[in-house]
Amino acid sequence: MSLSWSGGEETDRAPIDFSVDRWWSADDDPADLFINLTRKLCDHLEISRGILIVRDEFGARLVAVSTFEDGCIRKNLSLQVPESSSFFEHVAGDGRPFTDEYYGMFSGNSFEKRLLLGDDTRSYAILPLNHDGKIVGLLALSSAEPAAFATVEEGFLGNIADKLAAHINRQLNQPDGTSY
Repeated sequence: MSLSWSGGEETDRAPIDFSVDRWWSADDDPADLFINLTRKLCDHLEISRGILIVRDEFGARLVAVSTFEDGCIRKNLSLQVPESSSFFEHVAGDGRPFTDEYYGMFSGNSFEKRLLLGDDTRSYAILPLNHDGKIVGLLALSSAEPAAFATVEEGFLGNIADKLAAHINRQLNQPDGTSY
């Protein structure tokens, strides 16, 4: 599948190349995969912020491990998402992608709001990362463009999200005790 539009309008941008094997290595760390994915998507969508959130080694808490904001990347983070009023926990529990065009009604806690939304945010998407029926994390993106993530619910990121979830699951289950 290719995507050659952003925000519902035709663009001159080339279709997104979803043959991820060209830019995706099985040896990559999940945070590096998130960075590569976000950079690739920025070539086609107006992404302002992105967050990779994973379950901790016990599967109990959500932890932000990498962020993207206006081209700046931070990785090797371990920011626990507060459980109180957590919209991220709600989306993880529901297991379905969530998109919205009106960020003013974001129902998450202030920590989540600061991570995902900026003053210019017009739309956002939160995509659960599902591996073998278990939500191992979330991919959250925001944009200054309205309806930037309209196709997320149609599943255009599904294949990539499945591969990212498999990498996160593999990382969490490494015998060397590697965890987030």
